[in-house]
Amino acid sequence: MRVRVVPVLVFVFLLTVFVWNWQKVRTLRATTYQRELSAVSRHASRRLEEFFSVRDRLLHQLAHNFRDLETRSPEVFRHLSRHLQESFPGFQAVSWVDAEGVVRVPVPLKGNEAVLNFNLTKHPEAADVLAEARRTNMTRCTNVVELIQGSRGIACYIPVTLDGRLLGFVNGVYRLQDALEACFSGDIEEGHSFHLLWQDTVAASLGKHGQDDFF
Repeated sequence: MRVRVVPVLVFVFLLTVFVWNWQKVRTLRATTYQRELSAVSRHASRRLEEFFSVRDRLLHQLAHNFRDLETRSPEVFRHLSRHLQESFPGFQAVSWVDAEGVVRVPVPLKGNEAVLNFNLTKHPEAADVLAEARRTNMTRCTNVVELIQGSRGIACYIPVTLDGRLLGFVNGVYRLQDALEACFSGDIEEGHSFHLLWQDTVAASLGKHGQDDFF
């Protein structure tokens, strides 16, 4: 009887070791995957943050340069705006908004026809942000909103003043999907899918995989 029991005990022991090792390897793989995913997410977040940071500085430089020109014409603004966007893609528009809050020079016009001569003081989200920018004489940005041009995005307003007088605003608009593609297109790693979340909903996505990997 003892002879028969030993092989069974050995089998059970080996099976237990196998299951334990399998679970350990599975846990290790999951831990490794989560660690790698966290590293990719942190890198992606820093990269996207730098993407917006660089363009914010460029918008302020454009506002500064335009303010200091002797001739501040729509043609000059279009030239400056086009040059900025050609060098740094990812904007939906970089526009000139007059002191009353009306979009006078959307650049480019194509794709932004809906905002030409649009009074932002009548926009449910932009109105308060624009008023705050005017009151504080500081840059103010909306939360994620449904853009007038369509799709979700963010709009920033930079007051341009001269001798205490408000000339208008440089308005930078980002469609989040375009910004995400400009930041990561052609450089996304196989097996990863990036999703921008806003209030528990996906505002923009990049990649062909499921919604398992978020940052």
